[in-house]
Amino acid sequence: MIDKIILKNFQSHQSSELDFHNGVTVITGSSNQGKTSVLRALNWVINNRPRGKGIIRRGEDLCEVSLYANGRLIKRVRSKNENCYYFITNNDEIKFEALGGNIPEEIVSLLNIKEINIQEQLDPYFLVLDSPGKVGLYINSITKLDEVDRIISQLSSLIRTEISTQTQLNVELQQIEDEERIYKDFDLKDFEKKVEKYCYLVKDRREVLCLEITSLKSTISMLKEVKDELHMISLPINIIELIEDSKSLPKQYKDLEDQAYYLDTLIVDYDNYSSELLIIKSVDFSLLDEVDKYKNKMSHLTDDIEFVNHIILEIKDSIYDIKFCEKTMKSFDDEISYIMQSELADCPYCGQELNDEARIVLCKGIEV
Repeated sequence: MIDKIILKNFQSHQSSELDFHNGVTVITGSSNQGKTSVLRALNWVINNRPRGKGIIRRGEDLCEVSLYANGRLIKRVRSKNENCYYFITNNDEIKFEALGGNIPEEIVSLLNIKEINIQEQLDPYFLVLDSPGKVGLYINSITKLDEVDRIISQLSSLIRTEISTQTQLNVELQQIEDEERIYKDFDLKDFEKKVEKYCYLVKDRREVLCLEITSLKSTISMLKEVKDELHMISLPINIIELIEDSKSLPKQYKDLEDQAYYLDTLIVDYDNYSSELLIIKSVDFSLLDEVDKYKNKMSHLTDDIEFVNHIILEIKDSIYDIKFCEKTMKSFDDEISYIMQSELADCPYCGQELNDEARIVLCKGIEV
């Protein structure tokens, strides 16, 4: 409720103060005495109308209108440099600036008076001559029917949502009840024993699998090492060179056998000469000349024997090397056969691509 209004330099009012009655207050007077200006001053504070500086008394730079309502003071100020509201309570003062066409919410809430609550001197009768649409807008703004419609719409949406949720919950409840009937006679303790038993079995099986996995990992690691070593082996070219070199080994072996046979002959001659020497030693000294001859011959034989012994040692070493070569050749033959049957893609002689049959024939030819 508005208790008092004070006008300073507002239109025709230099300084005016009016106290309002609790019921109805009537302002009377002759024309052009400022009765309507009081109403304009109220509208200026309540609705921020009219705008501009035309409301300032002529010859003055500032005008003020103060309203006392519900124990609080609302002051509206307008000058060349200031356009604001003051909201004053017991010990607080709040200033509202940069208004534009707006009214501070605190002012609106305190006064609770709107534009439709004010009727000026030349206005028509309230709502009597207005169109139905305008009347509807007024009624809607007073009763806030659009807010009611919005709330009803929201409530309807919430009701539909709750009904849908309830329906879904009923369906889920029915499913739970059906499952409950299925498991009504279910022996939980027996099931727990079986679960415990299977847990032990699974644990044992898991330990076995872990050991198998560890073994497999070790095997895989070993296979990777073998694979790396195989990649380091020089394929077909070096192998073919080794094959060519090995073809001369049988001839070398034959030559060594011939040398061994020759050495055996020399050894037999040496034994014969030794026997003859013994016979000579038993002969009379008159046969010294013959002995000298044999002595010289024996000297030569001794040199031959030393040479034969040296040859024998070489033959033994050669025989050992031949046996080692035979083992190496056997290993190379197995490895070459495996590589050529599994990995040899092209013929090492002509460079043509090999099929399985040609690869087998080629392997057999190399082995021969």
